[in-house]
Amino acid sequence: MKGDFIKRYLLLLIILILTAVIIFLLTRSEEVYRPYVKVTGDVKNVLYFNKFEETAVTDKDDQGERTSLKSITAQALPYDEVHDIIFVGNDGLTAVIDSRIDQTYLNFSHKNGWEIIDNNHPVSTQIKHLKEIVIVSRTEITDNSVTIFNTDENIISFTPGQLYKKSLARTLSFEGESKIKRESGEYSVAIYSTQLMYPLEEYNKEENLRYLIINGSGKAHYTNRLGYLVYRDNSIDYLDTNKENEIIYVKGIMIDPPGTSISNAYHDALDYIESGHKVMVIFLDGFSYRQYEYAIKNSIAQYLASLPAAKKASTYFKPVTNVGFAAMITGKGPEENGIHDRSYRELKSSIFTVLNEKGYKSKLIEADISILDSGADEKLNIDTNKDGSIDDEIFDSAMNEIQNGYDYMLVHFHKIDDLGHSFGPFGEKTLEQIRIEDKYVEELAENFHGKVIITADHGMHKTADGGSHGQARTEDFIVPYITLEGGVKK
Repeated sequence: MKGDFIKRYLLLLIILILTAVIIFLLTRSEEVYRPYVKVTGDVKNVLYFNKFEETAVTDKDDQGERTSLKSITAQALPYDEVHDIIFVGNDGLTAVIDSRIDQTYLNFSHKNGWEIIDNNHPVSTQIKHLKEIVIVSRTEITDNSVTIFNTDENIISFTPGQLYKKSLARTLSFEGESKIKRESGEYSVAIYSTQLMYPLEEYNKEENLRYLIINGSGKAHYTNRLGYLVYRDNSIDYLDTNKENEIIYVKGIMIDPPGTSISNAYHDALDYIESGHKVMVIFLDGFSYRQYEYAIKNSIAQYLASLPAAKKASTYFKPVTNVGFAAMITGKGPEENGIHDRSYRELKSSIFTVLNEKGYKSKLIEADISILDSGADEKLNIDTNKDGSIDDEIFDSAMNEIQNGYDYMLVHFHKIDDLGHSFGPFGEKTLEQIRIEDKYVEELAENFHGKVIITADHGMHKTADGGSHGQARTEDFIVPYITLEGGVKK
């Protein structure tokens, strides 16, 4: 009897130990294999997580553990403080709410996986088995947008989050095919990936139009037919109509781009000089084609109004001074000259080095610092009269240098851009500076005996607190381009 009791005791002990081990393994397995959630869209930092840090857990009970959604989305660094949020479940069920999420929580339970718990929004907000949280900006055009535009207007713009929200239809994209031979025959498998794509066919309205695809590295790709915008986490790519050739990190699409670009200032100047003409390029920093039109229409730029109408010219991405200036003096875009934004300075070659090698004399009339390492013989200027502008000193220097018989002069005025940033492109002080620059241009053109090219590096768009530039949009991308015979009094 005693032996039977010991056997039963040992058997019970073994069962208890096995049960504890199974429970431990099941619990451990569930902890290890938690699915990941992605926070993406209009954010600077795409997040992937499958658990919270212990310090982040705000509540824990039999129903699971939860934390504030606001603390999670904040880590992703949304571009806009006010935005919409899309919750996407594994079954495709999707909910969209605004950014009032003080009482919104992310919860994990064994039954429902990741789920939304919300005390303010309707109950249908509470998506279960969550796999994705997409932040959607409410701003019309941001630095993270892709804008479709022409030389007159911005037609439509998408941030990655806005593209996601607009095209909640997924497309199977063929990735490849594998084949294997067996005794019973050949077997194959076709592989597809699911992509969120937005067809651009509605913008292919006219025949014989060209389209310029602009990407973040400054590459300019021309096509006769638009394909698709493709959502990629917190950026947007482009696929052609055959869904084959891809352009990554697209920033804009220009419909029917002008035949002139600011790089023409390089090629035209060289052609004129080699044909026996002297050339002066007058570079009005930040002067957009829209400002030019407004100044002509409202009798602000009377000298420019007396000249033949300016051509519309396109700049390059990113439309900032270093990039535009580099294109004007190299005849090439960022992909070739290596100047992609304000941090790039060094040029391997420029019109100044080319002319020097050919035995021509050239001069750059600039403000108090060198924008680019261009190899130019520079005349730098400071605000000697302390009036808050160097453009008057630049003008005086240029008038003096005209007497030295240079084959090529480039005169860089800055104040339109400076005031545009502070007061907007059509602010009273900005327009008054355009009036002043118009008189500078007149004096220079009438006293320089040779060809005169007037253009800008980029334009400017209005913001809530002034003006800015750097986006692929009409105001920033389209500038005036004027060529005239100097030395003629009007």
